[in-house]
Amino acid sequence: MIKRKTNIVVIFLVVIGIFFGCVNINESRTLKFYLQNSLKTLYGISGEAFTSFADKNYLYIAYGEGGLKIIDITDPKEFEFLSSFDSQVQNVIDVIVKDNTAYVADMYKGIFILDVLNPQNPILLSNLTIDGRIHSIFLWNNFLIINSREMGIRIVDISNPNAPSLVRSYKTPEISLSCAVYKNYLYIADSKSLEILQISNDGELKFVGRILSEFDIEDLFIEQDRLYVVDTEGANIFVGSPNRDDNVKTILKIFSLTNASSPTLLGKYETEKVTTEKSRRLFVKDNIAYLSVGFDGIEIIDVSNPSAPTIYSKIEPPENSLKYHGIFIKDNLAFVGIDWGGIEVIDISQTSSPTRISRYQLSERAQGLFLKDNKAYITMGRDALLTVDLNLKRISKLKIEGNLDKIIVKDEYAYVLDMIKGLRVFDISSSENPTSVSLFKKVGNNNPVDFEVLQNFAYILDGEEGVVVADISNPIDPIFLSQYTPQEKATVLEISGNYLFLGNAGVEIVSIGEHLNFKSRYESNYPVSDIAIKGNYLYLVHFDPTIGIIVLDISNLNSPKKVGEFKEVKPGKKRALIDGNYLFLVQQDSLSAIDISDPKKLKSVGKYDIRNPKDIFVKDGLIYLTSQDKDLLKILKTE
Repeated sequence: MIKRKTNIVVIFLVVIGIFFGCVNINESRTLKFYLQNSLKTLYGISGEAFTSFADKNYLYIAYGEGGLKIIDITDPKEFEFLSSFDSQVQNVIDVIVKDNTAYVADMYKGIFILDVLNPQNPILLSNLTIDGRIHSIFLWNNFLIINSREMGIRIVDISNPNAPSLVRSYKTPEISLSCAVYKNYLYIADSKSLEILQISNDGELKFVGRILSEFDIEDLFIEQDRLYVVDTEGANIFVGSPNRDDNVKTILKIFSLTNASSPTLLGKYETEKVTTEKSRRLFVKDNIAYLSVGFDGIEIIDVSNPSAPTIYSKIEPPENSLKYHGIFIKDNLAFVGIDWGGIEVIDISQTSSPTRISRYQLSERAQGLFLKDNKAYITMGRDALLTVDLNLKRISKLKIEGNLDKIIVKDEYAYVLDMIKGLRVFDISSSENPTSVSLFKKVGNNNPVDFEVLQNFAYILDGEEGVVVADISNPIDPIFLSQYTPQEKATVLEISGNYLFLGNAGVEIVSIGEHLNFKSRYESNYPVSDIAIKGNYLYLVHFDPTIGIIVLDISNLNSPKKVGEFKEVKPGKKRALIDGNYLFLVQQDSLSAIDISDPKKLKSVGKYDIRNPKDIFVKDGLIYLTSQDKDLLKILKTE
């Protein structure tokens, strides 16, 4: 009797607890994430090679968010990475080196002065905060002249590198972008005008004159007694920005400085076609001008006769989706920054036929991820296919020029989406020596955005042409089988059972058979970033946070129905993966865990902050995350 009474009391207490909210039998478990291990990048934080400066056998690169990178260029065909200064900076935009001292300009955090006597170990001497946003710098005598955009010119005394001091400020009418000094005259590219100031040996500034421009002056350069000015028609000024405009023309104007206080226009050169990039960079050496015009390449111009400049040759970007940044000439070599954190070396000894020597990737930017047989395969964007073991020891790195993204491993082959060229296939039977075996190019206009593999078939989604089906039973020779055009342009593809799910402004469901056939669609009217499926429920993940995640019941594929939604998401691109009762959402600077045990009532149960996460894989209770940070790959455990 006592035992029975005890049971009755326990039942009574549980019932009371549930009634008053003391016991919640449906309460979700909160997930806590813990870092177990991480794979470091070889080069520190990634960035863009905006400008560079060569001194002796070293190249110093202003690398945006990645800080300052220093490489040994003794052998231009095989650079050696030496060091990175990236711990205190935010966006390094320019660099000048003199007498083993590097003057590093950060757009937001001012000037950093480094001792680079040992380039493998740069030492911070000082940091001086500058108001405004720095665009570029110029070194003259014991002064560093700073172009601080809307704030104008700042003159810093650097006679003592350990204690630089601001000695002069000058507000220009518009936006100060670039400057140079000739015979105690300071010339400033001020967007709408060329400003001319007299500068004394103690840094005093006095206005002398102004040459107005009907366009936008972006850069200038002085060689001997000539001033070269880059003027851009139809552009807005955005430094280091990928903004494009189809109605932009670049004009190189040449002035004589015989009368330094009143430059005289000698001639001008217009780029041979309308350009589409708003950030111009200029370098002049030995009567040859090198004009970097972003997506439109580099024009090499003969300016020996300034009244009639003519083009020697033009260097097109290596790929149509890459643009050139800053350019620096040393001896017969041009060092040019390119997109995705690379440096290209071009032999310019023959100006009429310049030759690419090498490309050096200064960033390791992890993209796609797949785990198989205790190995992780990581695509590295423009760079390579990286293989590591699960202790995060590097096994191999196969260099590939393209734009590698999503990866799927099947048997002894890795299938990789190259978002420029198509579907690549690699033989990974030897993890120490992977090889490229084929490239499937029949993918619409070569604009693939997603793919999946099912049995012996690859389903490749092209942004313009729809779904392309390839037979990959022989991975060395994929064969085109068929093509399906969705009702709306799709950006994401998922497979479940014998059906394709195409994400566009909703989801389109397509049956897989001898041919792909439309079955139904659900309209959300907003762009879809990713799709995840578990059982009879589909999770439609949108770019727009006001729409968030829509949950569809797809038990009847002819008529998907909305049964739930979740709006605790961030804007932008997202990657979703389901493991058990959790949907893991990779977004902006975090990984979120969402409880989906009740598809009609999703609940956020955990978050892990991570910089620039890209892809996710779950194996044996551990979460693997690629990111574009100092850590290429993080391994997380949960509790």
